[in-house]
Amino acid sequence: MSTQVPLRTIRIPAFQRQCLFQRQQCVNRPFPCSATRPFSSTAARHYKKNTPKIQDHAQTKAAAAAHTGPSPKVNYEKAQQDSSAMAEDIGLLQNTIVRAPFKHLPKVTSRQFWGYFWTLVKAKGTAFYSRSYYRRCIQKQGWSRWLPMDIGNNAQLKDKAQKLYEQIYVNFAKGDVSSLKQFCLPPIVKKFENRIAARAPLDMDWRLLKWRSARVVSHRASPLGEDNPDTAYRQAVIRLESVQSLSIAEPYQSSSSTLSRRGNKGPSGLAWVPEEAKAKSVRAVQQDEGGFTAREFVDNGLQKTVVEYLVMQKRVIRGREEEWKVWGFADESTPQRLEEDDLYWRKTLNIQAAGGA
Repeated sequence: MSTQVPLRTIRIPAFQRQCLFQRQQCVNRPFPCSATRPFSSTAARHYKKNTPKIQDHAQTKAAAAAHTGPSPKVNYEKAQQDSSAMAEDIGLLQNTIVRAPFKHLPKVTSRQFWGYFWTLVKAKGTAFYSRSYYRRCIQKQGWSRWLPMDIGNNAQLKDKAQKLYEQIYVNFAKGDVSSLKQFCLPPIVKKFENRIAARAPLDMDWRLLKWRSARVVSHRASPLGEDNPDTAYRQAVIRLESVQSLSIAEPYQSSSSTLSRRGNKGPSGLAWVPEEAKAKSVRAVQQDEGGFTAREFVDNGLQKTVVEYLVMQKRVIRGREEEWKVWGFADESTPQRLEEDDLYWRKTLNIQAAGGA
């Protein structure tokens, strides 16, 4: 009889695991594995007292709701609805052309001359359509909403421009900045304020003697964008030709006060002469009898014919139209000026396209 043990009674280690999904017993580990975690790949860990407890979900939601605010897009839309948050000065609208006199244009036989007038005709056409869009921002019913804004109403525009022009220079001569703020945009008010502060204490009397002509040379509008419905800007450029005069006088002061002021104004001791004086030179006159000093300005009070292009601007915000305000003054659009403007807008569009990409 053989003394060998049958093969079926030998405990082969490979046969100790009756189930393939049952974890093998761990022998050389500080914390033996538990057989009650069949679906976990990590070993069981002992509870630690320093382990932070899970926060209450109700408190977490309440804290998150307290710090939740509107999205940036919602804040932007609210800011656009507020007229005070919108920019008032957006510059001169694109494709605004002020026709220059024929003496400043190329020869009639040149190709540049006819190209200039073709650009002018296209600008008139786009202005016609832009004003019809502006009208639809205000008027929602009726067939007349498809017509341009203020069509055939140039007389009212010219009358408004003449009144604003006169108010500007009357208040500017007086140095009344608060009155200028009522009907002028902030950028031009700032320019007037700087010139008033720099011209020293002078008594100025501006007078409008006669109107020669008034003509609307440009009238166009521009929408703000799809994100701002029924919101657009409108600008009208009026050519004003008038006869006016400017009288400038300096208050008489004693010679001692004049000498004290001369210490900070150069050897001549003369205050700065404003550009509106149109004076080529200034003479200091000493009056020996009274001991006072005065100045005489060349061409003081002389009548002159002045031609300027006044730019008026009006906005419609969410269907509500504002009053006309003075944007500033424009220059004549010569062919060279049009080329510079075209180059500027092309660069601007390229920068915007690169930023959007």
